[in-house]
Formats: sequence, C-alpha cells, structure tokens
Amino acid sequence: MNAKTVLGHLLARRSRSHARQHRHRQRGRRLWAEPLEDRCLLTGILSVFPTFAALGATDLPVTFTLDADATPPPPPSQVTPLSAAIGTIQGDSLARSDLVVTASFDIPVDEPVGTKDLAVTFPSPNGPITMTLDAGFTVVGNGLPVVSV
Repeated sequence: MNAKTVLGHLLARRSRSHARQHRHRQRGRRLWAEPLEDRCLLTGILSVFPTFAALGATDLPVTFTLDADATPPPPPSQVTPLSAAIGTIQGDSLARSDLVVTASFDIPVDEPVGTKDLAVTFPSPNGPITMTLDAGFTVVGNGLPVVSV
C-alpha cells in the first residue's frame, strides 16, 4: 500500500469518527435544550396533611412533605420557603424541618369548594424554585357533601 492510500484511509476514518461525534453532540444538545419542566417527572411535594378543610377554617396548620428525589431537588434544609399556597390562598408562619414545611392557613368562607393545587416556593441563586402537587387539597363546604363526577 502506498503512502497516498494509507493517508486516504486515515483521513476517511477520522472523517467518519468526526461525523459520529458530531451526531452525538447534536443529540445531547437537543435533549438538554428542552425546557426543564418537560424533563420533570416529579412535582416536588409527596404529601400534605390534612388533605381537606372546611370553608371558614382559621389558623389551620398544614404540613407539606417534600420529595428528596424531585428534579430539581429541594434546596438545603436551612433554606426557608418564600411562600406556601393552597390554590390562591397564601399561608403564613412558614417553618421548615428537613423535608417538612409547615404553614398556617385561613380558608375564606367565600372560597370556591373543590380541589386545589399546592405550591411551596424557595429562593435560589437562579431564581425561585416551586415544588407543586396538583389537586392535593380539597376545600369542602360547611356540612355539605361535595360530589365529584
């Protein structure tokens, strides 16, 4: 085999390798270019207690248990939440112990009954991180059964 043929084979091999590396880089860029929300399978809040309250309830202590395996994970345990919410109702007296956040809520008497989404928001250097749980809490009427279909 002459030098020209050997050089041709080496250049062709490098070209194929370069093309393969380029395809892998492009595939990785497409994956990581997706919004973070599209890659999240976990919402961040595992459970809440209690799971319901009646209209007009005051000083209701609600406990949110965070998911340590969520994406993104909860901030370090010394970081206090900025807010906790049941639907549009904001809690006060926020406290945190490791993966448990507690807040006190007043349920207005004119709040629409039904299921509410939950949210706990934390500060972070890259902007707020909000842990959620869809339909995790129910506001019930005073003594009236709530029927869902």
